[in-house]
Amino acid sequence: MKKISLFLLSFIASLIFFFGCERDVFTPPTNTENPDCERVVNPVYFINNLEKPIKIEIHRDSMSIINPSINKEEIFWKIDRDVLKFKIQPNDTICFDSIVYAWCKNERYYISPKAVALDRLISTYYFIKITYNKKQYKYTDRESIDILLSTGSLDYIRFTENKREHFGWE
Repeated sequence: MKKISLFLLSFIASLIFFFGCERDVFTPPTNTENPDCERVVNPVYFINNLEKPIKIEIHRDSMSIINPSINKEEIFWKIDRDVLKFKIQPNDTICFDSIVYAWCKNERYYISPKAVALDRLISTYYFIKITYNKKQYKYTDRESIDILLSTGSLDYIRFTENKREHFGWE
């Protein structure tokens, strides 16, 4: 009886191990004509060029659900998939997120896959709360979020005096 229960216990444990460790895996696009594609992981950093610390809270959506009673694409519910929180000291750099994309050596790109991947990442954020000088500022419109998370080099998102003045942070 002990052998059967031990066997059953080990079988259940192995099922939990094999089916409980599911995760997302990046698969570059398959191109049979050009197998020279490689997976690239590129970190993106926040840099605080302001005189005071800045706190950032970013909400990422997991899905957009079209409201069937209204049947309009622009009206939908957002569900939080992830909330990212950062506190960045003056003249400090912190890793924000990483973008993953495929780079194919023999392809000609008019728009960099890195830029497309960063744009897709930023488009998943729908609510940003900034705390600067003990005052909170909330942004939900696409234009403000795009300006807040705009980059110059695709590697760094800088919080500068220009952004502070543009958004009126005191």
